[in-house]
Amino acid sequence: MQPQYNLQILGCMGLRMKFSFLLAYCTVLAAVLAAQTSTSETPSKESENCTIEGRVILALGSQPLKKVVIHISSDDAEENSYTTLTDGDGHFKIENLKPGHYSVRLDRNGYLDAGKRRGRYQFQALTLKRGQELTDLVFRMQPAAIITGKIVDADGDPVPETSILVTRYGSGVRRDLRFGGFQRTDDLGEYRVFDLPPGRYLVLAQSWRAIPAIPSAGIENTASSETVYAPTYYPGTMDKTQATPIELHAGDEVSANFALVASRSFRIRGTVSGLPIAVGSEIRIEARSTTADNNVPGRNQDGSVDKDNKFEIRDVLPGSYTLSLLMSDGGRFSQGVNTGQTVEVTNADVNGLQVQPAPNGLVRGQFRMDSSQTVDWSQTTVLLESDQDSDSDRGIFSSFGGESSRFTEVKSDGSFELKSVPAGAYRLIAQSRAQALRDYFVKAINLGGKDVSDTGFTTGGASYSLDIVVSAKGATVEGTVLDAKDQPVIDAEVVAIPDPVRRKRRDLYQQGNTDQQGHFTLHGLNPGEYTVIAFEDLEDDPRDPDFIKTYEGRGQSVQTKQGERTSVLLKVVPATNDQP
Repeated sequence: MQPQYNLQILGCMGLRMKFSFLLAYCTVLAAVLAAQTSTSETPSKESENCTIEGRVILALGSQPLKKVVIHISSDDAEENSYTTLTDGDGHFKIENLKPGHYSVRLDRNGYLDAGKRRGRYQFQALTLKRGQELTDLVFRMQPAAIITGKIVDADGDPVPETSILVTRYGSGVRRDLRFGGFQRTDDLGEYRVFDLPPGRYLVLAQSWRAIPAIPSAGIENTASSETVYAPTYYPGTMDKTQATPIELHAGDEVSANFALVASRSFRIRGTVSGLPIAVGSEIRIEARSTTADNNVPGRNQDGSVDKDNKFEIRDVLPGSYTLSLLMSDGGRFSQGVNTGQTVEVTNADVNGLQVQPAPNGLVRGQFRMDSSQTVDWSQTTVLLESDQDSDSDRGIFSSFGGESSRFTEVKSDGSFELKSVPAGAYRLIAQSRAQALRDYFVKAINLGGKDVSDTGFTTGGASYSLDIVVSAKGATVEGTVLDAKDQPVIDAEVVAIPDPVRRKRRDLYQQGNTDQQGHFTLHGLNPGEYTVIAFEDLEDDPRDPDFIKTYEGRGQSVQTKQGERTSVLLKVVPATNDQP
């Protein structure tokens, strides 16, 4: 804005005055003008702030979409977040945003971001420079798809309280619910899974209801076997390879009705020895399927351990199972104990099994900087992760707060303690919610004078003390993603995959999105070699070995060093509808 001056004062310059008075007046006026000009050239703090303005429209037809909640959250500081709502013309405006990197999330019931086959709560990147005004932003949304259906038994009668899991079709597809959903059937056996982006999906139904003891066609009921509902894929098969994927487009509502498969089941009986049973505690034993990730889904079952330490696990389908003990603590089964035993169930009950629990351990730890810097660690969590964990286990650990025998929050002084850790082999994963620590990385995890960051460590019935060294000088990889026409790709997904020796360390994988200029930044990488790949639409799990084998030749190798920033130029891997 140009300085405004008082015209009455300026008009006085036309009067006849003595030369000395006029000269003095002009000198004073020049000083005033110089001062005002100097002030105007120094940007105020408010003038450094940014403004974004734009519209949200439907991907097809470009109609404005009102009542869209727009969430803007800062990637640089926790306190900088903004929310607004689009008006009847789909218009929105947010002022006084501080410069920096932001994540944008759009939320409207029944709609999803367009152009990406992704879940409802995904983010788009936005970078704002000092004083920048973006007035022509356009976000596109599309109607979400829906799968409805009815689950029945062999006689066509509804099966209520059946768990329905909808997941993206294809090998290596992420097993979390980013693309799918979970529901239960109602009293009519009906279900409705909503907020699904376009794509192909598998529907899996699993019921825990007992089948009445009436012989079913083709299934013999004997004293040593019972009939249960097996986990069943649409259109009615236990074999995942025989399942029929459902094709969904934006706004589709597709029906998937099918009958559950009945299967023979058996029992596992035995005795538990060596348990420190406390008065009033309850102990359960769980048979956990080890075939759940293969073509036939698993069905985990458990049973109670009585006062004589005897147990019986019913309704176990044929397959391979590991046994573990769950001990109550104030009414919650929060303490797990491994047994180290695997049981094969074929076509008969398993009797007389002797179970000896492996003793639990105690894991303590202390975070410290590799410098004299003092850090508040209270927003940091630690997880002991096993290679045997399923993706559902990892989802439970990462989705819920509180504590378990393998997950806890770190105290402000950097100390933590995990009690009753089941015997096993683990890697420690540290994560922080604090933006101030985004460039930090775990430099070493010392146990008994040895760095176990890459190898992990094994626990038993002893006490273990971890010395965790953290550096503030994490490596940074930044760059631009271009398409086949060398144009910047907005909202591409970029992943950094560590070298083959370190690929079992899930904490080393990094992932981010490009902003409105096709630019991305990955913070806090451990020094070492990475393959950086950009995807127009990433569906698969970048930690899946098959995924890495397929795509690592499409990326760029980067050697990172502590505290250094590396720039790369990536060609995007285009989206494809050709699913496996």
